Amino acid sequence: MHYRKFLNSYLKFTLTAISVFFFLSILSANLHAESILPDQAITDVACIANPVKKFAGVEMVLVTRNSMSQFWISRYEVTQELYESVMGINPSYFKGNMLPVEHVSWFNAVEFCNKLSIRGKLNPYYNIEKKKDDPGNGIYGNNWIVTINKNADGFRLPDSKEWEYAARAGSTGKYFWGDQMNGDYCWYSDNSGKKTHPVGTKIPNTYGIFDISGNVREWCFNFQHSPFGLFRLVRDGHYSLDEDEMQIDKSDFRSPQFDFGFIGIRLVKNK
Repeated sequence: MHYRKFLNSYLKFTLTAISVFFFLSILSANLHAESILPDQAITDVACIANPVKKFAGVEMVLVTRNSMSQFWISRYEVTQELYESVMGINPSYFKGNMLPVEHVSWFNAVEFCNKLSIRGKLNPYYNIEKKKDDPGNGIYGNNWIVTINKNADGFRLPDSKEWEYAARAGSTGKYFWGDQMNGDYCWYSDNSGKKTHPVGTKIPNTYGIFDISGNVREWCFNFQHSPFGLFRLVRDGHYSLDEDEMQIDKSDFRSPQFDFGFIGIRLVKNK
């Protein structure tokens, strides 16, 4: 009798132990799977979310066009605070430290790039010869000769194709968010009150770039020939344009000698 009771107790204990072991094995497998899945998810996100890094205090996103072409582009339009700290002046009509700088000419923009590069101990991207007139620039105002140091690691202006690639961030619609205007993503004529607004207050594109549509237009390096000399391309819409002019494929050109109240700066840097 005692032997039978002992055997029954032993069998119950053994079955319980096996059940606990089996349960713990499943739990362990699930816990292990859970410890892997977030890493896998992060890997998937990393394929979409672009690396971010600061250079001379400027937060920039790495954009990869292909295996041979990468560049950094600033997440925000250059603010008045940054511009004044480098150039010693704030030419903007609408004043505010975190507002985008405006009323800057193309020549102001390339000089700002070089001065910020020097401050950040980077190699200036531009050669600027202020004492020589560039006959291609026509007869108006400042006619400096500006050439590039192609392999320099300093700040520069985007070219028009770089700008559009970064602005689209893989999208194919009229705007980077789709085909219908949505004021949550940009400052334009219907929601701006006809003035600029602090940078980074609207929803960014999927690369994490803010105000790539709206607020102020942005100088590009590319030029456009005209009967009056070389004009420089500008991209992006601005605070007083309507929704049609905010479409991402729109471009315009302006004289590099003149400053305009709706054109600012977005920085690019070679990889």
